[in-house]
Amino acid sequence: DADCQQALFRLSRHCDVTALHLYDALEAELPPPGDYDLTDGQHRLHLATYSTATRQSYQQAFEQGRDELKQAMLRLGIPMLSLATDEEILPALQAGLGMVRDRRK
Repeated sequence: DADCQQALFRLSRHCDVTALHLYDALEAELPPPGDYDLTDGQHRLHLATYSTATRQSYQQAFEQGRDELKQAMLRLGIPMLSLATDEEILPALQAGLGMVRDRRK
């Protein structure tokens, strides 16, 4: 929201700020075609992932949301790294932040 963006802008004027967009693979893409029962311990939901159109729409919605977040950060002058929870975090951070590990002994 606008208050959050204003606070981030003020912070970025005095500090180096990098946004980290952490996401789970299921947020980016539905599981393989099939029937899935999901629960949070109290509520149950049935998810059918057979439809190619639904799968594509789901993936596009994720990509659009990520792109909108990245654009919002760029407007504030804040770079953003997008990392999946199943990625090796250290190499991804090093690559995203432009850090090169010295392998000399």
